[in-house]
Amino acid sequence: MTASIIREKLGKLIEEQKQREAQVTSWQEQQEKISLAIRQTKEAHDFTRGQISALEELLAEDEKKVSKKVSVPDDANEEE
Repeated sequence: MTASIIREKLGKLIEEQKQREAQVTSWQEQQEKISLAIRQTKEAHDFTRGQISALEELLAEDEKKVSKKVSVPDDANEEE
């Protein structure tokens, strides 16, 4: 091979390598953004799940209080 053919081949290989490196860098940046979005979504999910649980507990407590106020003792119905 002549020096000019080797230089040409070398130049092509170097350019291909730079393009691959740029593509890998781009994919890594995308992966980091996606990972961050996943973490944020999981945190929001956990926070919302906690709110749901707390509200369900409050509702259950409120329903217990209402049922205690509304309930009539059994012997009160027997007097009639």
